[in-house]
Amino acid sequence: MSIASDYLNRIKAIVLEYSWVHGIKIIQERAFGDLGMLRIKLNLLDNSQLEMFEYFSVEEGQYQVKKYSFHWQKSSGDLIRRWDNAAHHPEIENFPHHVHVGENQNILPGEAMNIKKVLLIIGKELDLDEKR
Repeated sequence: MSIASDYLNRIKAIVLEYSWVHGIKIIQERAFGDLGMLRIKLNLLDNSQLEMFEYFSVEEGQYQVKKYSFHWQKSSGDLIRRWDNAAHHPEIENFPHHVHVGENQNILPGEAMNIKKVLLIIGKELDLDEKR
């Protein structure tokens, strides 16, 4: 793969691998040669939702996620967890990668994330880590 549209298709295919993803809404999708972005909302088996955003580039044939946010919330709208790399917590170890946990906004150090990592974490937490 060497262009952004290939990566967009790859992300959508990854999401479809999980039987506990019950609804997918593409909010915005763009591919500009070697740059792209995707914003989607997923409805999950337990009625929680995951809204994801990735902005990425293709560099030397490799996909590099530049900016991301994965916002997982209960059906009530209460935050479960949000992984992102917005540069607003420089005091956090492994800056800019961090995780917001729960409604009280505990902010913890994080690691670089992508949709596959997030879906694996959610699946394990919900005890739904089996793919179709």
